[in-house]
Amino acid sequence: MTEEELRRLMDEHGDYLLKVAFFYCKNWGYAEEIVQDVFVKFYVKNEQFKEQSSLRTYLTKMTINQSKDYLKSWRYKKYILFGESVDQAMPDQITKVFHEKIRQNEVLAAIFRLKPTYREVLIYYYFEEKSIVEIASLLNENERTIRTRLQRARNKLKLHKEIIELEGM
Repeated sequence: MTEEELRRLMDEHGDYLLKVAFFYCKNWGYAEEIVQDVFVKFYVKNEQFKEQSSLRTYLTKMTINQSKDYLKSWRYKKYILFGESVDQAMPDQITKVFHEKIRQNEVLAAIFRLKPTYREVLIYYYFEEKSIVEIASLLNENERTIRTRLQRARNKLKLHKEIIELEGM
């Protein structure tokens, strides 16, 4: 793979992968690092891609795995424990606009409160428009498990919506 091909891949898939990573780690700076790591790993080991799925699906799976590894890391636990933020690296105005958009979108905020297992099925089902069968295959889970997670995620979002409506009264 040439550097030009890598740049094309980054232009084509980078923004989407950044959103996926952000859904997991909830931190823009760490999401950027995760996506960079994914592209570096793919560049070094691109011969492992067997084209059994689309390249986008393959890169998405790599991003999800890298994000899950981050959530298990000491760095993440330190971030949660001490409230350190990498978002300070972003210009203040961009940070304010970004955070304001999150505040305005209650659904997105509610999704962030869900466990990663619920978030990932919502992302695949609603944002990627994947079927239950495809999601089960991607996550190496039983279809019933995926249906259950999807239903529980929907119920949690409904509960959150009802709480917001009660607070607004």
